Amino acid sequence: PLWLEHGAVTEGRALLEECLSGPNARNDLLVWARAAATLAMLTQAQGDHSLVAEWSNVALQICRGHDNRCTGMALTARGLDAMVRGDYRQARDDLSQAGDQFRVARDPRSGSWALRHLAGIAFRIGEDDALRLAQEGLVTAVEQGNGLDIARLLHTLGNARAATGDLTEASRAWGESLRRFRENDDTWGVADALSSLGTVAFEFGNAARGLRLLTKALDGFKKVGDPEGTALTLGRLGWVTRAMGNLDAAEHHFDACLRVARSSGSPLQQAT
Repeated sequence: PLWLEHGAVTEGRALLEECLSGPNARNDLLVWARAAATLAMLTQAQGDHSLVAEWSNVALQICRGHDNRCTGMALTARGLDAMVRGDYRQARDDLSQAGDQFRVARDPRSGSWALRHLAGIAFRIGEDDALRLAQEGLVTAVEQGNGLDIARLLHTLGNARAATGDLTEASRAWGESLRRFRENDDTWGVADALSSLGTVAFEFGNAARGLRLLTKALDGFKKVGDPEGTALTLGRLGWVTRAMGNLDAAEHHFDACLRVARSSGSPLQQAT
């Protein structure tokens, strides 16, 4: 989890790939499967769809019925991959099952992750459940006391507030999430929060601040290696620079957004 929480995805992936292919890697098959489920999460973060399917499915074959938490992690990776690809039915099914597995494993922290991801799906397709799921997940995260989980659910709560048109409350949630991400040295989370705050600054009429925050967010997403976040922020930069009258910069950002979105197979960002 530390690799995901602090944006060291490339480093974690390289180490796990080396461990999983070692000569004695399969001596303890269940430990190997747990590592495979973690690798599925890391490859999902980098948009490698075929590898997400490969590692999550092999982990499920070994873990299902033997390790509920491992099963939940593998289902989470597969569900998030389906969400990025626009298959929201499959994503919701996998992530709902993941939540069930975490409950059986008595792992409320991971359960709050499942709620956050389900809220993300609801947000993407415009369902009212986004706010309820985000609030429920936030309550669980606060009870567990993990600062990064609280930060992520605050960010999701901000998304849900924005979807209802309440940009003021959304900004408060994103601002608090940014503070917590910085406290916990989470490059990925900081980029997420900056991208949201940059967008809302533009919506409130401060294009210069929006441009500044979005540029910082783009640097963070590139550092982490997150193609979806990179594409999303490039698209937002395109709209901001277009509104500022810099059409050459806008065209550059939109073209770059489309290239990244196509290479990562994200229909939502291609549409953006």
